[in-house]
Amino acid sequence: ATDGPGGQWDEGRACGWCIRCGRRLPPCTNVFVGSFTIANSIDVTTISPYCEITGDLTLNCAGLTSITLPMLTKIGGNFNWTSAPDIVTLSLPQLASAQQMGLPGPAPALTTLVLTKLTSFTYLDLSFADSKITTLDLSSLVSLGGDLDIVALGDVSLPSLTSSVGARLSINSSGSVSLPKLASGNAGIAAATVDLSALTTASEVIVIVPSGPVSLPALLSATGDVELGSPDGLLSVPLLTSVGRTALFAGGDVSAPNLATVGGGLSVVTQATTLDLPALKSAASLSLGWSTGDPICTADVWNISVASPNLVSVNLPLVNVNNGPLNIGNCPALPQCRITAFANQLKTAYGWTGATNEYCGPQPTAPCP
Repeated sequence: ATDGPGGQWDEGRACGWCIRCGRRLPPCTNVFVGSFTIANSIDVTTISPYCEITGDLTLNCAGLTSITLPMLTKIGGNFNWTSAPDIVTLSLPQLASAQQMGLPGPAPALTTLVLTKLTSFTYLDLSFADSKITTLDLSSLVSLGGDLDIVALGDVSLPSLTSSVGARLSINSSGSVSLPKLASGNAGIAAATVDLSALTTASEVIVIVPSGPVSLPALLSATGDVELGSPDGLLSVPLLTSVGRTALFAGGDVSAPNLATVGGGLSVVTQATTLDLPALKSAASLSLGWSTGDPICTADVWNISVASPNLVSVNLPLVNVNNGPLNIGNCPALPQCRITAFANQLKTAYGWTGATNEYCGPQPTAPCP
């Protein structure tokens, strides 16, 4: 069919676009009323022409390796993955909205998932344990109406996502994770590299990488926890001023020059010789090295050694731990005299009466002061 001179409709007639003239077709009329289950290739052919399913779409299709529904723009109910153990490619390139979208698996063969136009959902689970996803297209996703859980072998990019407020965003990837526009909300990410360059305010942020730096250059505050980890990299939060609950930094070095308040405990594991937090005024407790775990002196966190083998000095001139404990764990180079001097600093400035707990000692006697 055509739409005047030079205009040609795409095959989505009822819910597509005029390819040449760029005008939207009349509202979708090719609607499947009710729910539909895909069990075989015949079912794929049957449902492919529809642009909307008012009920649920369920996959229960052992033996089927590929599903493409090029016209489908809306699922009124849930997208359910009951059994599709042989699916390699699932492509719903025009799907813009659905309710819950659960792909809990098993999905041992799935490598490619295309949801190019998806802008909203109430829940999306891509976190099945045997995930082999290497290609994931969620390029139109702007905000989360519910939780998003992803486990992938390849890179994960959400280039349009700006907010995860009110939802849980969890990504575990063997490749890189890029969320260049995410400005607010929460994120829990373990990946080779992580881009959260626009994150300004967070309810909680956890970033773990196997090597190299972790940088949150725009982060100002977090109402919940902040946990950053890298065995050898610089953990950098140059603008961060406050953490509502606990803060945990486990890395090569820590740069948090403006961090002033931590509502819960602050724990630092570092490979550097000096811990410098010049603006820190308040924390519920302070742990240098690692002071929890079983056994304390050999435990690890996120596969990162808990030892701070090179730490010899601490510069926290303003801190008040509010009679909370000072824990020294697995800091074999930190002299006893400097631990004592720091405790005396707290007592003199704030009348501190908390406990000093030393683990994995004894501490060396020099250098002093």
